[in-house]
Amino acid sequence: MTRIHRTNRRGVALLLVLICVLLASILTGGYLYRLHSPAVLKCFEAATGKLIYAERLEGISSTWASPIADTSGHLFFANAGKSYVLQTGPEFRVLAVNELGDGNHASPAVASGTIFLVGAKHLHCIGKKPEE
Repeated sequence: MTRIHRTNRRGVALLLVLICVLLASILTGGYLYRLHSPAVLKCFEAATGKLIYAERLEGISSTWASPIADTSGHLFFANAGKSYVLQTGPEFRVLAVNELGDGNHASPAVASGTIFLVGAKHLHCIGKKPEE
């Protein structure tokens, strides 16, 4: 269930919730992350709507796929066969960039600590190998 919080600060909280619902964006740790065309990631402070940074994610070709976040403060963006892992917070910090070699525009799915990506040719499974 989505909770909408109304505020007198020009409706910032309501606007951020609507952006999250209508666009491929994510709200985590007090920040809203939104991928804009062409491949520019914008980070906004959720409480005020203030733009914190705008940085290019090279190789991301569209804004179709929704980002995901984990409880460790990592953001994951994947599109067109390339993925980025970023640290959440007010500083732009890329932790990893991965080439899948298989274009995709679908949002990732997560189950049991594993990320699944549907590519044009393959289903990719990203996670730790199970211990034997």
